[in-house]
Amino acid sequence: MPQHLKVTWSKLVLVQCQIPWQQFILWLGLHRKLSTVDRVQKWGIVVSTDCLLCNDQVEETPEHLFFDCPYSAFIRSFLVKWLDHTRSIGDWNQEVQWLTQRISNSRPQAGMLGFCCAAAVYQL
Repeated sequence: MPQHLKVTWSKLVLVQCQIPWQQFILWLGLHRKLSTVDRVQKWGIVVSTDCLLCNDQVEETPEHLFFDCPYSAFIRSFLVKWLDHTRSIGDWNQEVQWLTQRISNSRPQAGMLGFCCAAAVYQL
């Protein structure tokens, strides 16, 4: 059996209270395999490139969808404030690292943070 490197975000996907379908979508997102417009176009399918959430003339990529889109930024800032965290949002790797560090403890708030992360990725 080949030995693969361990990923640092495994605890983020394996939070106990997550819904399995949301866990799977989060896992796809962490592997950069979500079917965003930029990936669908690479498959040869002709679709509109505009972001459907913010109606801007911006291509829907994972970076735009989760970090640049005003709609997702509103949802993310609401969730972060609701969970009593104050921070500025970084890029994908910084966010995954921050989330992984926060859910490593056994407090109930850590489980809620993991649940909200998976739910937000699923809903977006």
